[in-house]
Amino acid sequence: MMRALVVAVGLLFASGCSVASLKEDGYSPTKNQCKSDDDCGGGTCDQSHSVCVASEGQFATVLFEITPPSSSAQFSGVRFLQTLDGISTAGGGLDLKLPAVATVQGQVTPTRAKHQPDCALSYGGSATVPVKISFTPTERLLGLSSESYTASTVKEQDYGFELSVPPGTYDIYIEPDLEEISGDSCSVVPQLIKNEEIPAAVFTLPLVAQPATLLKVEVSWPKALLAGKPATENFLEGLDGWQIDIIDPTSGRVLSSPATLSLTQEGDIETFSTDVEYAPVLGDDTAVGTELVRLKPPEGVVAPTLVFERGTLDAFQVGKAKINQLEGVPHAIDVSGDVLEGGDQRDETLTGTVKFVAKKLAFLPEGTLFAFVKTVPIDGGKYTAALLPGEYDVYVAPEAGKGLATTKSTLTVAGSPGVQSGKGVSVLAASQVAGVVLGPAGQPVVGASVHVNAAPMATDPLLVAAGTAAVKPQGTTAIVGADGSFIARADPGTYDLSIRPEDDTNFAWMVRPNITVSDPIHDLGELS
Repeated sequence: MMRALVVAVGLLFASGCSVASLKEDGYSPTKNQCKSDDDCGGGTCDQSHSVCVASEGQFATVLFEITPPSSSAQFSGVRFLQTLDGISTAGGGLDLKLPAVATVQGQVTPTRAKHQPDCALSYGGSATVPVKISFTPTERLLGLSSESYTASTVKEQDYGFELSVPPGTYDIYIEPDLEEISGDSCSVVPQLIKNEEIPAAVFTLPLVAQPATLLKVEVSWPKALLAGKPATENFLEGLDGWQIDIIDPTSGRVLSSPATLSLTQEGDIETFSTDVEYAPVLGDDTAVGTELVRLKPPEGVVAPTLVFERGTLDAFQVGKAKINQLEGVPHAIDVSGDVLEGGDQRDETLTGTVKFVAKKLAFLPEGTLFAFVKTVPIDGGKYTAALLPGEYDVYVAPEAGKGLATTKSTLTVAGSPGVQSGKGVSVLAASQVAGVVLGPAGQPVVGASVHVNAAPMATDPLLVAAGTAAVKPQGTTAIVGADGSFIARADPGTYDLSIRPEDDTNFAWMVRPNITVSDPIHDLGELS
């Protein structure tokens, strides 16, 4: 059957793979219609609508997303998620009751810290702070998180805000509008308030900004060696311009104002320092000291982003963090090679990108959390990259339209020599995801669109803080042909497959979650 699938869908691709091209060939989308139960396979014919319906069974759990129209004065801009259990597939009436909307109003009142004796608690003539505020629901339904709601304060309303949200429990994140805060005003740092209950009412939320906590950060750094020394030794001259952030370990939210390192002590071991203002998280059981300190290089500097737990840095003196376990960064290695299709052939016309994600950097102490990512273009079927010695995951993302997949491989870069060529990386053909879509009586569901979307991926806040984002696989769409067959293309990975008949056909969508694609041809068989 697989051979027939490949041949049939090959014709679809040649004709443009669209509903319009099907209609040009004399085919029209299949409709769910019937005259008797004999037309409905194992279902029954609903005579009042002349459509086939399921006669038995039930859905275990169904998630409903309700988006009211913008014309609704009461519900506009608010999205609701509701789950219901045990819904019969035979149909019938189903009522969804929406709760009253919570209208949240408020202002953010500043507080002066002990280290801010001379600043003014005034912001453009107002005693409240200009901010952007986000409400993120804490509840996850069927593993899905709800969208965040955001608002910005309005100067003409004395920097007040108002927004509508569904009632529930929220994490509230407050970001000061730095462009509206003058140098004479007391600084205000980002605030994260967790597990705040918002009732179904017009609700005034009194928000008092915590006074900024001051953390003095010192980083010890070995003096850079002169040119001509071994490439494995420290070759990075100083940390001037490096940025320090404080990060919440569970959400990845920034808790501090921007701060930049500068040289404060010279010598064989140099010291770079800065003062960081931040606010601890409120409303959470997270122990004080678990915040993360992120050390980030300036743009263009070939060096990793480093992340440390704050509690391990100020164990000897509260309010002062010392980072002294770093041994420098070696000279970058110039790495180049061919991008090989199928692992053995270079296409000089190939374009795209190659992304290197470091798994291990040999010069960092064991257990250091870091991120080093480098993305370079493919030019003439080749790549060139400046990389640090270590072990990498390599993702080759070819141009669209070549039938090639985003392909993962590994690469090791040694500490020497300084130029390493011949480091070929592979790009493979995309997998073919094939199947046949049939209606209740076994008829092809012609014209339905098939969507192959990457399944949701869990995010690790620690990796988010370090700056290492997961690489999502990519899938394409396809149209079901005259014989019910389809072929879509996909990178290796895990996908949610959805089959979406046209709106006026009276067919429901079909969803197949968590399909793992790895083989060159992934045959799903008959789908009905």
